[in-house]
Amino acid sequence: YYIKNLALNFNYVAALAAAVLPVMFLQRLLGRPLPTTLIVLCSPLYFWFATVGPRPHKEERFLFPIYPLICLAAVITLEQLWTIIIRFIFPPLRRSDTKNKSTASFRLHHHFWIILLIPAWILSSARIAALSTYYTAPLDVYAQIALHLSQEQQQEQQLTSVQHIICTAGEWYRYPSSFYLPDNARLAFLKSSFTGQLPRQFEPEGSRAQITTFNGDNHEELDRYVDLANCTLVVDVEGSEDLPKDDNNNNLVQLEVLYKAQFLDAAATSTLHRMIYLPMGFHQGVYLNYTLYRVIVSTTTTTQEKG
Repeated sequence: YYIKNLALNFNYVAALAAAVLPVMFLQRLLGRPLPTTLIVLCSPLYFWFATVGPRPHKEERFLFPIYPLICLAAVITLEQLWTIIIRFIFPPLRRSDTKNKSTASFRLHHHFWIILLIPAWILSSARIAALSTYYTAPLDVYAQIALHLSQEQQQEQQLTSVQHIICTAGEWYRYPSSFYLPDNARLAFLKSSFTGQLPRQFEPEGSRAQITTFNGDNHEELDRYVDLANCTLVVDVEGSEDLPKDDNNNNLVQLEVLYKAQFLDAAATSTLHRMIYLPMGFHQGVYLNYTLYRVIVSTTTTTQEKG
């Protein structure tokens, strides 16, 4: 998982970073002293992988602390490789006069960095463009919530103290942050196909609160869910099977579309077209509508005919 993740986000720069210690020891075999300071500086890269790698629960964010170290280690690897190249592949540079040696070495060094780093820059830029183009729909949709709640309050002359519940079902893990919600709104969860333990609201007492509905085995806790009729707005993928059609009180619920944003369907899009950004003429992506709904509740009544 982590190898795929690093290859996706760092392309071959990740391989250069992983090779930093072997290249340093190769220098030692070739008769140069070991750069002890650089070894100490880069060793945490390997220690971190040895720590998080064997753990069964894996997430990309577990690698965030070593992202700067990956870049540093890759640069050190390139510099060490350059030293080997100068020594063995271009030995005439070492025997030429000082002036010509300095000029030729500088030019070769310059071209060496350009040849190796420009492809990495292109791939990284394409990856950044893909993330900002294909996958920012959740941010766009959640950014609309404050605007729609404000418009609703003005139209209905509601007090700002009215509390709103913003719900999501199967898309709970793409909730960006509470900074996207106004002060009079909070997030809640609808029952979905996910059967693990969902996050819960922070208690006013903080860590001193006595919480009994939390477990260390990732078992489902039913107190996390609310009825659809209690929601003001719902955020989810349009047409999702996780969206309920009514609530537990048999109230018929309609979902009115307020806002849509296109979101790449990774499962239905080929690997290349979901990894990096491609111009529109070459891109062949399949998109879903990430949608903000307003909840409209109508009570159903049942009548019986008497014979």
